[in-house]
Amino acid sequence: MTLNVNRRQSFKFKLCLWIFALATLAFAAVFMACVHFLKIEVKNDLDALVNAKLDYALRALDEGLTTTVVSSENLVSISKSPFVKNRRDSIYSLCQHFLDANPRIQGVAVGYEPGVVKGHEKGFAPYIMRTKDGYINRDLSQTKDYRNANWYKVAHDTGKPCWSKPFIESNGTIITSYNVPLKDNSGKVYAVIAVDLNLNVMADSLQQLRPYPTAMLTVVDKDGTFVAHPNRDYILNESLQSLISKADYAPNERILNDIKAGKRGSDNYETKEDKIFIFYAPVKKNGWTITLEVPRKEIAKGYDKMFQAMLLDMIIGVVLLVVVCVIIINRMTRPLELFADAAKSISHGDFDVNLPMIKDRNELYDLRQAFVSMKGSLQTYITQLADTTKSKAIIEGELNTARKIQMAMIPKIFPPYPDRKELDIYGSLTPAKAVGGDLYDFVLDGDDFYFVIGDVSGKGVPASLFMAITRSLFRNNVTHAKSPAAVATLLNNALAQDNEENMFVTMFIGCCNLKTGVFTCCNCGHNAPATNGKIVSTNPVTIAPGQDVHFMTSAPTNIPIGVMENYPFEEISMQLEPGIKIMLYTDGITEAENAKAELYGEERFLKTLSSIPIEASVKEAVTTLIDDVHRHAGNAEQSDDITVLCMGYI
Repeated sequence: MTLNVNRRQSFKFKLCLWIFALATLAFAAVFMACVHFLKIEVKNDLDALVNAKLDYALRALDEGLTTTVVSSENLVSISKSPFVKNRRDSIYSLCQHFLDANPRIQGVAVGYEPGVVKGHEKGFAPYIMRTKDGYINRDLSQTKDYRNANWYKVAHDTGKPCWSKPFIESNGTIITSYNVPLKDNSGKVYAVIAVDLNLNVMADSLQQLRPYPTAMLTVVDKDGTFVAHPNRDYILNESLQSLISKADYAPNERILNDIKAGKRGSDNYETKEDKIFIFYAPVKKNGWTITLEVPRKEIAKGYDKMFQAMLLDMIIGVVLLVVVCVIIINRMTRPLELFADAAKSISHGDFDVNLPMIKDRNELYDLRQAFVSMKGSLQTYITQLADTTKSKAIIEGELNTARKIQMAMIPKIFPPYPDRKELDIYGSLTPAKAVGGDLYDFVLDGDDFYFVIGDVSGKGVPASLFMAITRSLFRNNVTHAKSPAAVATLLNNALAQDNEENMFVTMFIGCCNLKTGVFTCCNCGHNAPATNGKIVSTNPVTIAPGQDVHFMTSAPTNIPIGVMENYPFEEISMQLEPGIKIMLYTDGITEAENAKAELYGEERFLKTLSSIPIEASVKEAVTTLIDDVHRHAGNAEQSDDITVLCMGYI
């Protein structure tokens, strides 16, 4: 037998789902932590690597600049000697020896003030430049006014050594010069020595320091103009600001501001193709800045591979875990499915179904033992239930027979005496259980019409037996006792004797002489009847028909029948005029409850009777009252017998 369970709602599915969810969360948490620390590690490694490269580049650049400065100072010292100072041949020879001794120096120029060198009254500026084939010598004073050139003018005017702005020689070499003024004893500048540093060689050597093939190392001067750049066209022609103005992406202005301020740091900016990390450091000697730009995709090559490997490992781990868990869960929950199938078979009455064997003494073993115990208990219970059901069926059959016998005692033929036109009577009894304790009855003895309504204490079979006895005693004694009080006395003495169960019955006994209209009644602890009559005289009491329905409270109330022997019951007589109706009822009418536990009540009882026309028959009056009680109760279960008896004197 297969257990028909929606797999999406099964215990096994939910357990697998929970394990999958928790495993995924755990793996994801570990994965995210690894990714986080991997990012930190990659960033730290990048910072360490790039800063090491920057430091090396700074040292290399600083070394070249320092060498140039020291060489220039040595040259200045030699140039001041009397042997060299005013001799043209000595100056050229000195500069050539200087270049031979300093291979990093591209060229040397010495610009004199007019008249300092003999024979050069308009000025003299010898310049020696290194070439592939040797040296080139020329006098700058022959081609232009060198004294207005940047390298000469700034050093001459300030009287201090300075670096000139980079420039491009006629052969395409990018040059920057360190310019030192020569002063006489009075402090007057009489010449300026310019030592040229070849930036092409520096730029090529710096590019070897790139940590990644696609990284870009540049050098910019104080104004942000490129002094060294992988793209030679950018050198001295482009600046950071010009490139930013041409960019098709949002620039990071903070980077440019830090570089201009001479700060060391790192930042990044986004292009359409990639994210670029930039690191920068200032050159203290001349205010330049070295920048190193690294694309993210270059940095992330190893990171992305590790990320993909870790992600793949996580997915494989989750899948393997789920597969293993599903196999284990299937194996462990298989007995539960078998137990469920067995329970279903047992629910259909198959107590011979085999239960799965459990070898290990665990919870499933305890469950099997519980199933075995349940099978035995259910078999015993069903056997007992069958016997009980059989017995109950017998009892119900007997109760149905008792109900039929009881209801057969109650008069059901109306009108009971068709030849007595002055009498109209109708009654109804609805037990709350199979048998009830309410009764009504009537007997015609000549012209005297005796009628009674009663309510036995308790319910069920005892009340119905007590009711049957009471009804039989009423019929046996009504012809011997000539008044309702006498009938009540005989009934009371008979029922009170040997009444070990202390049962009693409330009764209202009435007798109406159909010729004279004299009505005598004895109320034995019962509800006061209602009438549509009104008192028109007091001696004797006369009741005439009218619209005012009220309770007959003038009749004395005695104790119920069967409570105490030899009780002196009292009665009252009155004169009825034709048209009078007397409505007798039990408390099942006024105490009928609806679903809200609200009682029908005496007020609604009188209101319903008042709505019945005077000319209506007693059957119509009884039917109207009972229908209204049922409307009030609705679907609420009937809790007490409902009995109504209405007599009309016509």
